[in-house]
Amino acid sequence: MIYLDNASTSFPKPPEVVEAVARCLSDVAGSAGRGAHAGSRRAAKIIDSCRDAVAELLDAERAESIAFTHNATDALNLAIRGVVEPLLRRGEAVHVVASALDHNSVLRPIEFVRSLGASVTIVDAGENGIVAPSAVCHAIRSDTRLVVLNHASNVTGIVQRSTKIAEACQAKGVPLLLDATQTLGHMTASVRELGVDMLAFSGHKGLLGPTGTGGLYIRSGFEDRVEPLRTGGTGTESESRTQPRAMPERFESGTMNVAGLAGLDAGVRWVMRECARDGYSREVLSIGAFMGVLKELGIDEAGRGQGDSPTRGLSIVGRSTPGHASVGVFAFLHDSVDVHQAAAMLESEHGVVTRAGLHCAPLAAGGRSTLRASFGPMVSVDDAVIAARAIVEVFSTLAGE
Repeated sequence: MIYLDNASTSFPKPPEVVEAVARCLSDVAGSAGRGAHAGSRRAAKIIDSCRDAVAELLDAERAESIAFTHNATDALNLAIRGVVEPLLRRGEAVHVVASALDHNSVLRPIEFVRSLGASVTIVDAGENGIVAPSAVCHAIRSDTRLVVLNHASNVTGIVQRSTKIAEACQAKGVPLLLDATQTLGHMTASVRELGVDMLAFSGHKGLLGPTGTGGLYIRSGFEDRVEPLRTGGTGTESESRTQPRAMPERFESGTMNVAGLAGLDAGVRWVMRECARDGYSREVLSIGAFMGVLKELGIDEAGRGQGDSPTRGLSIVGRSTPGHASVGVFAFLHDSVDVHQAAAMLESEHGVVTRAGLHCAPLAAGGRSTLRASFGPMVSVDDAVIAARAIVEVFSTLAGE
């Protein structure tokens, strides 16, 4: 099997991740913050270690700025609703800016706060898959209270000019939430250099951790502007009926997913050791080999197949600006081939696993379903070459070429 669905969830995981989860489940007899016995202390140490690792990867000012959540969707709901809903309850006018590239984990919470009275502007992306910083700046109004930006699209893989947008937000005093679900683990992302107020991430994609893990970075001092969506037991300040204000307990009610975070800790440290230190070259090489074969077979610099080649009718969404920063996510369209049929044939006849559909981002490709191939550090150069040839062959065969 050649697995190219890493934008959904990464596979395979490093052995260290599997071992860390198994070891936690078999050896850790306790819940963090729920007692002073050895098992409880060990569980707390696992969580602290994972928090330290994520903070190091993100270049965060302190580990306590990282709040763990169930997944990126949970983190994005916390960030969006946690900022907007208290303002609406106070009777304030609230406007939110997002983009057409956003995942439903952003679009649906935004639609929910719209139903509560917020107004929303969705900024379009160009055919090149880029959200113009000037368009975001133009969308900001006097009542804008939050801008949400997709760091890289889970459909096109195009990396947005987030620092330019952050500068515009800072100039207008509007907080910026960055959805880094598709970038963490694939490229360098320093929250201090990015200039964001909040950054949401998934643990089970580029960070190679188990499903059921994720988190939200909140800039130090900004946490008081985010209301918790869940309150309850934290293992601290149990005498108080109100939620603790301190980070990260403010947003971490209930028993923590210690086994999942043990795996995430191992995944993040693997990424820092094996990928980040050499500029993520493992993935860069495989992606380069993949694109090299596609070009050899007729895909031009703008991501369009040529009429006199087996790629006739085939195109890659949002790749019309050669050289623009991107991660290893490629969404294919064909003039006459159903992408679901192509994905099924790729798996059944070539053993190449991809994903066909809207990818939970219904506006990103103009409402069209695409066949998505997405990379991770475990994809070899040889597998990338085989997959590229198989994709072209399947589309060509189904088109009757």
